[in-house]
Amino acid sequence: RFNNMNFNSINSESVFSAIGHPSLILDTQHNVLATNNAAADYLKKSRDNLQGKKCYSLFHGTDSPPERCPMERMLTSGICETVEMEMGAVNGKFLVSCSPLFDDIGHLDRVLHIAADMSVQKQAIKSLEESEEKYRALVESSDDSIYLIDRNYRYLFINKKHLSRIGMSEGSFAQGLAFHEFHASRETETFIRNVDMVFNTGKPHQYEYLSQRDGRCFLQTFSPVKGKDGETTAITVISKDVTKMKQIEETLRSLSFNDELTGLYNRRGFITFARQQIKIASRLNKGALLLYANIDNLKQIKYEHGIQKGNKVVKEAANLFKEVFRESDIIAIIGDDAFVVFSIESTDNSIDMIKKRFQHHLDMFNAKTGRPYQLMINTGIACYEEGYSLSIEDLIASAEKAMHENKRDRRTS
Repeated sequence: RFNNMNFNSINSESVFSAIGHPSLILDTQHNVLATNNAAADYLKKSRDNLQGKKCYSLFHGTDSPPERCPMERMLTSGICETVEMEMGAVNGKFLVSCSPLFDDIGHLDRVLHIAADMSVQKQAIKSLEESEEKYRALVESSDDSIYLIDRNYRYLFINKKHLSRIGMSEGSFAQGLAFHEFHASRETETFIRNVDMVFNTGKPHQYEYLSQRDGRCFLQTFSPVKGKDGETTAITVISKDVTKMKQIEETLRSLSFNDELTGLYNRRGFITFARQQIKIASRLNKGALLLYANIDNLKQIKYEHGIQKGNKVVKEAANLFKEVFRESDIIAIIGDDAFVVFSIESTDNSIDMIKKRFQHHLDMFNAKTGRPYQLMINTGIACYEEGYSLSIEDLIASAEKAMHENKRDRRTS
């Protein structure tokens, strides 16, 4: 069922199923194509029974998407964002994120929808207002960093988890220590802006950041603590480690864009990012070129030396392209033996320079001892100039045609 959705790795289903939050794969009309185990458990339905249902019907109990639906915003504006939402059908608050998935020609045809239950954090804030004693019992057992900040950005309370993160032992906390004493200046500046926002508006605020301390990703929830007069007297900060969730999102996104054997972009990834490069070239008033190449004797190598050796040659060819081209160039494998490269032209990246560099590296590869074969690569180049109406697909076709012409000329000469 999952493989029919054109994911590029046999491990895709296990990665998707392992996400700990309710997660769905949707089409662009909000119809459920697949669900993970967490979603089936949360909705108390089998995965088969969820297919074809509208996501907003399952979570919100409505006949249309809610007003702040992040999927609707992504489809209309292209902006991917994480939104905290009330979901009436399952009676809870969730942190909802939507990420695009593309088909083989770079069109967005599916969406990864992840809903992280935020009820634990909200319950902790509510408990603080009702009872400090009950609050302490909850926050000390939490795996999230939870602390109170006053108007001068000084700690009023720190739970055990956050004490550990800032390098303090339990019982060593002294009220009044300043946030800047434990964090870098850039983190402190951002933190102060977020705290000031809540003090000024009296409304909760969320911020996602990458910690300079250990490189982990956290979602901070800033919530006002109000006195009897309604004035905000302090800020409760709950910092939730969302590193694993981000890694899973990145893994799924990578599976949709990259070739498993070489690590290069696949056709979908190439078309997506090459289109972005065309926009950059247009903005800079620069030309660009697209190179199409194929390994001429790959079938012969596989036949005479085995598939494993053939796969090794493909990976070595991929490394050859990485050596020849710049880090900013878009390199992809779009077939068993076919590679494409999109490169914005510059003084050190003209057609002649690229041909010379490529031939030099290919000659060095073939000069290696102990190889019973020569690696033969045919190339063709198509140029893009500002004002052209050619699409990426047109450029690929033009460069491929040039490659076949060069291949024919070489064999007849």
